[in-house]
Amino acid sequence: MPQGALAHDEVPITIRPLVPREDGLQDVAALVYQTDPHIFPAAFGDCRTAGKVLPLLMRRRTGLFGYRNIRVAVQAEEFVGVIVALDHPQSTSLPPMRTHPAFRDVNRRHFATLGQLDPSVLYIAYLCVRPDRRRRGIGRALLRNELGRRPNGMAHLDVLAENTGARSLYQSAGFTQDGPVVPGYSFNPPPPPVVHLTKSPQRADVHDDQEALDVLRLLVALGLGLDERAVGEMKPMLRIRSSLKEKGSGDRGDQGVRINERQDHQKSWASSSADKSRYWRRYRSTSATEMR
Repeated sequence: MPQGALAHDEVPITIRPLVPREDGLQDVAALVYQTDPHIFPAAFGDCRTAGKVLPLLMRRRTGLFGYRNIRVAVQAEEFVGVIVALDHPQSTSLPPMRTHPAFRDVNRRHFATLGQLDPSVLYIAYLCVRPDRRRRGIGRALLRNELGRRPNGMAHLDVLAENTGARSLYQSAGFTQDGPVVPGYSFNPPPPPVVHLTKSPQRADVHDDQEALDVLRLLVALGLGLDERAVGEMKPMLRIRSSLKEKGSGDRGDQGVRINERQDHQKSWASSSADKSRYWRRYRSTSATEMR
């Protein structure tokens, strides 16, 4: 079974990038149309019109619906799911079209605003599974595939508050609500309530720095210990921090040694290997008693 494939009814379901010149793009467009009952009817009027316009946009490399932003779930040569995600700077405003009287409004107030998001953070714009293929793990597989390509990055999305099924899916993948419920887009009032969800980056226990790891091992071998004062003084070189908390803080979630971003003054202090060597020689000549 190919990578990124699911088994269901002995027919594999494959998650892959959209190919711009393949047949059936109107089926992908129909899935996208179903993701929001307020946005796409306002932009295109009906699913049939969306099925004509969106494939033209999907054949382009750039833009909100450009093919490099889209991954699809395929079973038996049929599109059964789609996810649209943004992770790089781009214009998301759609070209002018006369698809529906509300198109200009939804283009300005919704589509164009997605391009103003932080390009360093993955944004899940739309996700949909064909109704007759739901509750079979396809949506979860699409989401896991997208997040798996950026395992240590942050991701965020907006979902209708009333869509409890989608919210449960995202929360099971590690997303949490960020802020209160806010008004979403609707051409006709009232606006639907929308929830913003975020997924924080995965935290590593130790910085991926072989030099820091070697120093830590040597400290243990010398029996110098790693009390708060010693680790605090060594932070500029090791780029780590101790998770020891003040007594009574009640925070037991962080244990061991974790990553800590260096402050600006620390960057310049330990920028050269010569500085690090002098710093280490000083600690080698210091006894465990003196360090404590």
